[in-house]
Amino acid sequence: MRKIPVHAFIHEATQLLKADSTGIISNKDIVKQLAWLLFLKHLDKPGNGQELFASQKQEGWHYSWSTWVPRVLQQGATHFEECRRSLREELHPLLGKLFGLKSEYMEINKKFEIFQRLIQLIDEAEFISKSGEDCIAQLYSALLALLAEEDKKKGIFATPPAITRFMVQILDPGSEDIVYDPACGTGDFLLAAERHCTQKKDAIDTNRLYGRDSVEEVVQLARMNMLLHGINAEQVQQQAVESALRIEDTLNRPLFYLNGEVPDASVIMMHPPLGRYSSKAKDAHSPKSSVSFDCYEAWFLQHSWRKMQGYTAYARCGMVVSSAILDGREKQKIQLRKEILQKWNILMVVWLPEIAFSPTSSERTFLLFFDKRPLTKKILHYNLASRLGNRTYTYTESIQDSDFAEILETWKHWKAHLESPEQIQEPDQTEFRWIMRYDPQTFDWLPAHDPYTLLPLPPSTPSQEEQLSPDELLRQIEKNHLQQRQHIQRLQELLSRFSKEGNNV
Repeated sequence: MRKIPVHAFIHEATQLLKADSTGIISNKDIVKQLAWLLFLKHLDKPGNGQELFASQKQEGWHYSWSTWVPRVLQQGATHFEECRRSLREELHPLLGKLFGLKSEYMEINKKFEIFQRLIQLIDEAEFISKSGEDCIAQLYSALLALLAEEDKKKGIFATPPAITRFMVQILDPGSEDIVYDPACGTGDFLLAAERHCTQKKDAIDTNRLYGRDSVEEVVQLARMNMLLHGINAEQVQQQAVESALRIEDTLNRPLFYLNGEVPDASVIMMHPPLGRYSSKAKDAHSPKSSVSFDCYEAWFLQHSWRKMQGYTAYARCGMVVSSAILDGREKQKIQLRKEILQKWNILMVVWLPEIAFSPTSSERTFLLFFDKRPLTKKILHYNLASRLGNRTYTYTESIQDSDFAEILETWKHWKAHLESPEQIQEPDQTEFRWIMRYDPQTFDWLPAHDPYTLLPLPPSTPSQEEQLSPDELLRQIEKNHLQQRQHIQRLQELLSRFSKEGNNV
């Protein structure tokens, strides 16, 4: 076995496949060749979902990685076409039957030499992570990044694991919640929610986890990732996978007419596509509304409202957003913010540092948290970017859990204050955190051009004099006065000397 970081492996495998002289290979083709092979390898390992499908592996299952790979390599090039036909006609349909995977997103390299080197590379790899991350989740996130790199128009982003875990900690799902991610990617938010519940000994039934995504290749990656993490444990067949994981296409179905396929949710977390609709997409997905939005975030925001509306308990949402939603000056976005402030209790806005969510994009983003409780009319702002020195994080050198330690403590204080405002005071305001206050009852008195911004500037830091007590301030004034008298006396002495020297000339 060869220990290798996930990103190094993906780079090596990509270079191997792109070196194929039969023609230009796309990232989508690379993902189709890698994803199912990685799934097959990890399915063979105890604890990675193998136990879920033991009852399904009857006599027809002879594709365990440990026995299948040596057999393929031993047969050699002379039997490769027969091997490819067997994989296409037997294994891939079987993966569909057992796990709900689609054959059109699984490919086999046409060259035996390339295929041989690829499965040897996978077979010999022992994936490691210097930050102790989940290597399986990292693998599928890295494959997601390949898709993002090739087609930026699809709005595919890989959310750094530390941000995912932070958002889950803030929203704090439990066993009674229904957790929903309408832009689920490889399912990392759902996996993080399941782990969070397990760690606090309040395990959630995985049938209460819902995910959707608009890109079919991404849905395939999500299924593989979640199945390898043991979701769902009871029934694993195509229909059971569809109903248990519920990873479906959000935007290919009208956002406002989901017909109960996903029930009302008490916890919604997401990293929706950041950017504008193309005119074609806008026409295809726009619901019947008097206000027309031109960006994905607005649609996903309104979609989350719909899914929380019918939930009578404490429903809450956290999402990654851009400044366009929080401070955009177009009329529709101003109206949207006014509606947010009037109807939803905004808990906190986190100003993130510049983060590369894919190898080809770097966005200035924020985390927005809100819930259904009565309005508190005050919002905690935390400028994490400034506190971290306005550092830029790359896709491979990502933000870490330790970077969120202080803000988590601030959140605990803020949450306790919101629950018991008379007993617990607000957190002190600093250069990194401040409180925005507002009153929707005064909105009718505001000027027509008011932007209702959710990104107010932080209050100015008090000067040294403003922090002094009256006695200290008086002593400071006397000290300044004495220094001024000394400066004046020195100037008078210099002028007198210059005057005498002039008379002597």
